[in-house]
Amino acid sequence: MKTNLVRISAVFTLLFFLFTSESNAIKTFDSSQVSESQFICYSCRFDQCHAIAKSTGERCRNCVSTSGDIYCWQHQ
Repeated sequence: MKTNLVRISAVFTLLFFLFTSESNAIKTFDSSQVSESQFICYSCRFDQCHAIAKSTGERCRNCVSTSGDIYCWQHQ
């Protein structure tokens, strides 16, 4: 009886760790899914520049200087 209880608890423990590790793998963030044009800079006081380079297709990472602007000083 005691060995059956040990086996059952071992099986439930393994299943618990199996399912929790799979759910964590599903929730992980894949940075390759976000394109550079969607880059968001959270350290900007007002907003990030909306200009996109023609050659690389990447979004400008500079911050705008005043509220309401959509382009930085280099792209105005």
